[in-house]
Parts: sequence; structure tokens; C-alpha cells
Amino acid sequence: MNRRTFGARSRSRLQLAAHVCAFALIATPAAAGAQATSSAPGQPVAPSSEAEDAGSDVTGAGTQTPAGSDAEAAAASENIVVTGSRIARSGFSAPTPVTVVGASRFEELAATNAGEVLAQLPSFRPTTSPTTQGVSIGTGGARTVDLRGLGAPRSLVLVDGRRFIASTANGSVDTNLIPSILIDRVELVTGGASAAYGSDAVAGVVNFILNNRLQGVRANVQAGISERGDDGERLFALAAGTSFAGGRGHVVVGGEYNDSDGIGGCYGYSLCAQEWQVLTNSGFATNGQPARIIANDVHTATQTYGGLINSPGPLRGIQFAPDGTPIPFVYGQFAGLFMQGGSGHGQNAFRSGGVIEVPVERYALYGHAEYEAGPATFFTDLSFGRVKVVTPGSQTRDTNLVMRVDNPYIPQSIRDQMVALAIPSITIGRVGQDLGLAMGLNTTETFRGAAGVDVELGNDWSADAYYQYGRTDAKQVVSNNRITANFNRAIDAVRGPDGNIVCRATLSPDPAVRAAAAGCVPLNLFGQYQWSQGAKDYTFGTSIQDTTLEQHVVAANVQGNLVDFGSGPVSVAFGGEYRREQISGTADPISLQNGFFVSNASAFDPSPVEVVEGYAETIVPLLRDLPMARRLELNAAARVTNYSTSGTVWTWKVGGVYEPVAGLRLRATRSRDIRAPNPSELFSPLAGLQTSVFDVVTNTQVLTRIFRGGNPDLDPEIADTFTVGAVLQPSFLPRLRLSVDYYDIKIEDAIDLVGAQTIADRCAAGGQEYCALIARDPVTNLIVSVTDQFLNVNQVKTRGIDIELDYVHRFDSGGTLAFRTLANRTFDLIQVDSTGAIDRAGQTGRQVSGPIGVPKYTIDSTLSYDQGPYGVTLQGRYIPSGSYDASLIGPDDPDYSPTLPNSINDNTVDDFLTFNLTARFTVGSEDSRKIQFFMAVTNLFDVDPPLAPGNAYTNPIFFDQTGRGYRAGARLTF
Repeated sequence: MNRRTFGARSRSRLQLAAHVCAFALIATPAAAGAQATSSAPGQPVAPSSEAEDAGSDVTGAGTQTPAGSDAEAAAASENIVVTGSRIARSGFSAPTPVTVVGASRFEELAATNAGEVLAQLPSFRPTTSPTTQGVSIGTGGARTVDLRGLGAPRSLVLVDGRRFIASTANGSVDTNLIPSILIDRVELVTGGASAAYGSDAVAGVVNFILNNRLQGVRANVQAGISERGDDGERLFALAAGTSFAGGRGHVVVGGEYNDSDGIGGCYGYSLCAQEWQVLTNSGFATNGQPARIIANDVHTATQTYGGLINSPGPLRGIQFAPDGTPIPFVYGQFAGLFMQGGSGHGQNAFRSGGVIEVPVERYALYGHAEYEAGPATFFTDLSFGRVKVVTPGSQTRDTNLVMRVDNPYIPQSIRDQMVALAIPSITIGRVGQDLGLAMGLNTTETFRGAAGVDVELGNDWSADAYYQYGRTDAKQVVSNNRITANFNRAIDAVRGPDGNIVCRATLSPDPAVRAAAAGCVPLNLFGQYQWSQGAKDYTFGTSIQDTTLEQHVVAANVQGNLVDFGSGPVSVAFGGEYRREQISGTADPISLQNGFFVSNASAFDPSPVEVVEGYAETIVPLLRDLPMARRLELNAAARVTNYSTSGTVWTWKVGGVYEPVAGLRLRATRSRDIRAPNPSELFSPLAGLQTSVFDVVTNTQVLTRIFRGGNPDLDPEIADTFTVGAVLQPSFLPRLRLSVDYYDIKIEDAIDLVGAQTIADRCAAGGQEYCALIARDPVTNLIVSVTDQFLNVNQVKTRGIDIELDYVHRFDSGGTLAFRTLANRTFDLIQVDSTGAIDRAGQTGRQVSGPIGVPKYTIDSTLSYDQGPYGVTLQGRYIPSGSYDASLIGPDDPDYSPTLPNSINDNTVDDFLTFNLTARFTVGSEDSRKIQFFMAVTNLFDVDPPLAPGNAYTNPIFFDQTGRGYRAGARLTF
């Protein structure tokens, strides 16, 4: 099949309609969220009139505040705090771009969790989700936040303005642990905010604001399934809130349970079963074909389910049928690790392992209580979440298992030829399909508790203080994991003195060797299922990783007004924070020796990182209500932070807002931001796994061992961020709002896992620091292992533009039509090191073990109409065509030549346009009990994803693999 026919079934009948709709979505709809305000932690929401004028979904309640200065003044008096600032103010006038996604967005999409909603916003890259796991066992069900494509650890996640405890070993937060039924809105600062909130806010801040003033009861029940009968999902959620003590106290409790079935293996899905893969063409320099070829009908050329002889010589190319009988193996084109055509159709080990989407079961519980005693309000928060994920890994994959001539399992006809030809041994390649997949069970439990006080000090001054404790216990149990030493002993079989087949090591004259081989049961790998259960039990075991993350936070903040020079009061905020974070882990004895095939666990002692920091921030009004200067103000902040591991650093920001006339605001910020290495990046030991790597040096693709872990020599990374933008809300169209913001982020000494493929590529390009991470066989020069530990790479930088457009029209009949669009245009996403720079802006494909890019631009739009009890929403999301890998050169590049070692036959990925449709009907009124019934169709036109083979047949980070799906449910409020 030609790759251009991939997915043609859906594309051909929708192409014209899709592009017309795409144009309409780009040209007219408006923002998914609005520039808006937020309450102080633990306080009620007071939306600004400007956000409400545009019909934003800030509160998620569907109510509107009358337009005008009176509404704005009322809003400003409600102690509003904007994400990105510690000073109470009008959020729409913040110098740093702030985007708000309200609760109504969750309802319009019939979403089951916050991560699903955020993943569709253009400023996010959904790097981790249930569909991105491939065959790597881990926290594949997590939904982490990755702003700007700069990596999840560079996005600071807050809940009600306070840090949330990390739930993954790399220091990122799984948003599955935050109950979506209680989310009032999510505020996004899409620029550096370290001076206001501290380390990790390099790419921005994601602040989940919970509805701590809920009155009454809310419930949500829904279920979904794909059109193909898989991907079943169920959600049950309940929340309640009430006041007590004459309104001085309030309590809110809530929780939800979500269970998804996932999607099965590749060969049960027609598109994946076409076996698209990237082939290595070792003869690219002379045969006229590029070095890498994307092709279908690709199988493994060095391993089969029953075993394949790979030894040079006359026996090469003999494979073994399921019963062990020798049969011919037919080689296809470009035979290396993979080949096109030939034997093995439907048996590509890199497609038969793992699932398309892992199943996830989770529940999240939350409680909040507060009590007002005079000027002080005391509060406490408690939350607990549990996520359980089953992540199937790979089956065993070997290319050079040595079988000596006296191995009794070798078929007699092969042994006779070996004896006649004086061949002492053969090497075979084999996929352990009959031995089963490694199966990972990952359970993450997170507890978080906070207690504090908010105090009104009088004369526009207030203060707050709190203590917070968080703990995450993560357990990974990987069953059916091959034990390397036992396996090597078991396959080296020989007949003992009594004629029985035994492990050769049990007959060794060395007592230590015999002792190590005690209990060894020989394993027959010729054919399928020819082994005994005893041999399987001896060669496979279970690896266990227990990891604990703990966090203590003590913080205090004070804010108020100093003096008014006529243009408004000079506002200040200052405070301090002490934070202690640590990670510790225990592992099974075999993992401690890196003795398993995959998922070797690590043991490490508690490694605390202590942070002490203080900050100050000010807003200085310079001009107000003058000709061509309706408002001009300066915002500045500075923070000094001392890390027990990295020393003392300073962060700062300077910004301003200029409003020359009513309806037009200009804003800009310049900031210095910081991220120090977290405990996992510093202290986690190297652990082994296996993956494939294309080696430019030897023109081969190899299966090799990868060792990943921390690096205690890491330095903090430092980012310089610049943003400038404009917000337009013309008086002649009071319900129209447009914001355009440019951002430029440069990170020095960026902390990152580079990836095995990138290490190999950069070494070949001359980067000696990368070559030092590669071990090669001294005879064949093939890669045998790669150390992929956290490094300070030279520089990472990105530039782009965010666009938000929002318009609401209210009909005389009472109906409301809302257009919303959120778009991002990324100019650069560049990594710079000693070998040069690679720009991955526009890369929407991904090689195995390769780095991830971002689309050139992404557009997310909604069109909603509500009339009385009825409502309908159409959402569209568009990703344009992009490159498969920015480091490769295809025929579309003017510098393309098939003789280049980084040439590929097609370096493009098609565009992708999908629509989701939701309809709802409400019984009852907003002032009494009501039930809302809803139905949703996802991927409305059942559009196939574009081809971009890597760990999957497409890039699951950006493209939906599920196809059309259905959801239905009911929401109850009383």
C-alpha cells in the first residue's frame, strides 16, 4: 500500500467539508477560555466584568454580570488574585498572559478528567496520556501538564494557589488526582512566573481553582464507548457543600470514580495491522534509496516467533515452525532489523506487543472546611487520590542467542549439518510471543493536607499563612519479566550423565557456578510453546519498585497598598516559603543488579532537597484617565531562593500594562526564571531497559540496552522570558474580545533526558560528550548500551504567538450563540548543543526513542448555541501538516539526496482535523433542582489519524487513534 492511501476511507468523503469547516473555525470562533480573574486561595470567585462581558466560562455557571465600570469596581473589591501575581487586581489587566478554562468547558466536551480538557488546548503538548505508553511499562495512565512543549517538570501545577505534590518520579503532577467535579476553573499563565511562585514555573503555571463555596449537591454519571466496541469508560462523581454557624463556616466534600477499559493490541485495529514501520536501508550510499524508508507490510528480519538462525553461513535463513521443524525463511526488501515483505506477516514484534490505550482506574476525594472568626478565616484542605494502571510491556526480543552444537533441543537435521560443517554453534533470533508480555501494574496514591489562615489586617492589607504536607506512594509490579542470568543458563542446555537434559552450568566444575545454577530448568526455544512450565517459572519473575515522594511546605504572604500618588495606590506583596522535598525507593534484589529484561527497579535512600525563598512584588500606577493614557502601570517582582543542592539564585520580572484608549490594552513582561533539578533528576539510580536505535555510524538499527537515571552533578537551569501582547475589546462590539501575545523563552543549561536516538545521532554529528554515553562492541562496533541520564544540555528556546478570540451574541428570543477560538503559532522549538541546533517546531511525528516536537500551529474552536433548556456545542481541532522528524531530510527538502545518512523517503505528516459534538437538555430551573441529560460524539466524522510510525502507527501525542466514540450521561444539581 502506498502511504498516501493511508486513512483515505475517511479523508476522501470529508476532505472538502473538512477544509471548509476548518476555514470557518479559523476565521470566526473564539477562545476556549478567557482572560480573567481568580479568587485568592480558598476564597470565592469574583469574575471581572470584562471577562463576563465577553460571555466567558470563568465561573462555569452560565451567569453574566452587567457590563460597565460599576461591575468592574465591584469585582475589584472582592480581593481578586490573578495567577502570575500575588497582588489583588483586575485579571484582564495583568501584564502576563492569563488564560482561563471554566467548568463549562468540561461539560461542553463531556470530559471525564481535567487532563483530557487541557490536552486539547494549543498551548499544551499532551506528552503523557493513556495512549502514549507504547510498550514501555510505567505511569502510562498519568495525564501530566506540558506547556509550550518544554516538558512537564517546567510547568508548575498549583491547586488553589498552592503547590501540588508530585505524583510521578520525574516530579510532574498527574491531573487525574484532582476531582474534576469540584474544579471551578483552570488558570494558565503561559509565561515565566518564577518570581511570583518559585521554581518550576519556567514554561508557566497551571492553577486549578476548586469550588470551595459550593452550596447544595452535584452529581455526574456518564459512560462512553467507541464505535468499534472498545474504549469503554465510566464516571461517577458526587460533591456537596453547606454553610454552618450562621454562615461563618463552610464545608465542601466531593469525589469521583473513573474507570476506562482502554483499547487492545495493534493487530486488532485495521490501520495498525497494516504494519507501518521505519526501515533501515544500509545500502543507501549506492542503491539509490534513502537511508530510512517508511513502508507498510514490515516485519522483523532477524527474529521470528519460533526462532530464526542469524549466523553467517549456509544455515542462515532457516526458521522454526511452531513444532520446531526447520522451514525456510523468506527475506524481504531492505532486510536489517526490519524488512518489507517476506516471512512473518502479522508477527511484527514491535506491533504485537503492548496496547493502543492502557486501561486506567482512578478515584479522587477532596474535602475543604473554613471558619471565619473576626478578621481571620481558618481553613483546612484534605485530598486523596488513587490511580491504577495496567501497562502491558514488550515480549522478549533477541537477535543473537547462542546455541551450541550439543544443545539437545536443536532439531536433528540442523545438528547433523552443524557436525558435518564443523559449526560449533549458531545464533538465533527469537520473539518470545509464546512466553507472554511483561505486565506492569502501577498504583499511585497521593495524599495532600493543608491548614492555614487568611487575615484581613485593615486599611487594604491582608495576610495568609499555611502549612502543607503531601505524600505520594507509587508501586510498580512487573510480572512475567525475564530474568537475564536465569534465562542465559536455561537456554544453554546439554544432556547430563544420566541422559536427561540439564542446564550446562549445573555440571560446571566451578562450585560457585553450580551454586548459582541451582534449580535451573532447561528452556527449549525451538518452535513455540515447546518449553516446560518449570523452565518458564525459572526464567521469568517479578520486579517490584516502591517509590515515596514527600513534600513539606510552610509559607506566608502579606499584601496591601502603600500610597496613592493620584494614579492609584502603589500595591505591594511580599512573603516567604520553606519547602522540603524528598524521594526514596526500594526494589527487589534482582532489579538491583539490573537483572531483568525490562523495568529494573531502583533502590535509593531518602534524598531531601530543602528550599528557602523570599519574594517581593509591586504594582505602581504611573498614569490614569489622561488623553492617550487611560491607564499605565508597572509590575515588578523579585525572589531569592536558596537550594540545599544548588545554592542561591535570583529570579525577577518586570512588566507593564498600557491602555491608551478604552478597549485597547498593551502589555509586556520580561522575566528571569529558574528550575533547579528535582530529587529524581539528581538521585535516581541508573536502571536498564531495552529499545531500538538507528546507528548512523554503522548504518544499522539495533536492539540495545538503555540505562536511565539521575545525575547528581546537575546545575539549575535558567530561563529568560519575554512576552508582549495586545488585548482588544471595542466598545462598538462589547462582547468581542481578541488577545494576541508573543512569547520568547530561552533556557540555559536545560535539564533533560536526551533520548537514546538523539544521543546516537548527536554522537555521529561529532558531539563527543554524547559519544561518551555510548558503549560499542570492540569487534563489530555495534552499539551495546546507551546511558541516557539527565544532562544539562546547552540551550532550549521557543518563540510563538497565542491568539484568543471570543464573541457572544444574545438573541431577543433568549438564545445565546457563542464563538470561541484559541490558537497557537510556534515559530521555534530549538535545542542547541555542541553539534549545532535542531528546530522541532512543525514536527508532528516521532521516531522510536526520539525527541518530541510541536505543530507549527494548533487551532481549537467551539461553536455553542443555547436556547432555554436545550444546548448544543460543536468543537473543532486542527493540526496542520508537519515533518516526521526535524533531523531527517525528505524529498520535499531542497537539500535532499538519498545518499545522505539522514535521508528518508517521506519526511511529512498529513494534517488532522476532528470535530466533537455535544447536545444537552436540562429539566428544571437554575433556582431549584435540575437534571441535565447530555450526549456527545467524539471524532464526529471518524477521521483516521495521519501516518507517523514510531512506537505506534501514528503519533499518539497529537492524533486520536480511537475513531468515533459516544458518551452519554446526566448531571444532577439540587
